[in-house]
Amino acid sequence: MVDTNKKLSADARKAEGEMVKTLLAGARPEDTFGLLQARGHGSPVKFTTDRAAIPLGLGWDGAGGGKEPGVLDSVMEGIQWFETPQAGDAIVVIAADTEGNHKANPKMVTKALEDRHIRMFGLSVGPVTTRNSVAGGTMTSTTSRGMAYTTPLVGNIVYDTGDADFFPLTVNSGGLLIPVINMDSRRNYSMENPKMLQEVRQKAHAISKMISAYYRVQIDPSQFRQKEIWDLTISEDIQKHTQPMYVLFPHELGPC
Repeated sequence: MVDTNKKLSADARKAEGEMVKTLLAGARPEDTFGLLQARGHGSPVKFTTDRAAIPLGLGWDGAGGGKEPGVLDSVMEGIQWFETPQAGDAIVVIAADTEGNHKANPKMVTKALEDRHIRMFGLSVGPVTTRNSVAGGTMTSTTSRGMAYTTPLVGNIVYDTGDADFFPLTVNSGGLLIPVINMDSRRNYSMENPKMLQEVRQKAHAISKMISAYYRVQIDPSQFRQKEIWDLTISEDIQKHTQPMYVLFPHELGPC
């Protein structure tokens, strides 16, 4: 799902195109893709193995009539395209924010993702803040809600609070939100900069790898005398000696 809002900067639009190309390039031969656009009227592309069909559906001009679907509106439409759940089912949302929906809301999306066993990932070309910053008695937060935001003093990392926040929508489905263009005034996000172009591609590639990855879990039942629920976390020893890692899904393993 791509945000084709005409208010997006030229660099944001170029970044979106590069991320779509990267996701397609990193796919396996058997993977299928579909395309929906939010806040525009480009033609949707239903699930296909023809990679060339996807870029042709990217209509950046937003031409057309009627109400432009919001990001969550388009997500809900895309969810209906999925049939019998399969491993790897996922929606990737490339957008600046989730405002301007006409029918859909976060609770609807949460339930639909859970019912269809679909994970949702986000690549943001708008503001993303998932941590509160409180120093010297002064609270700071983003002025624009963007794709993720925090309410001051509600905690460090917001996973389960703020249903209107896209961040917990992704994490709770087994996905993740990654900021690409975070509107930091101290940075230059020009897509003419080779380092920026490389960073955009790397982040999209990371999402592609997350979608296709599988967990390997080995359990020795002889160690347990009764059924238990285990939290799946990364041990402190591993965290100390590796780059940042995420447990995407599931977060816990039920009794078996």
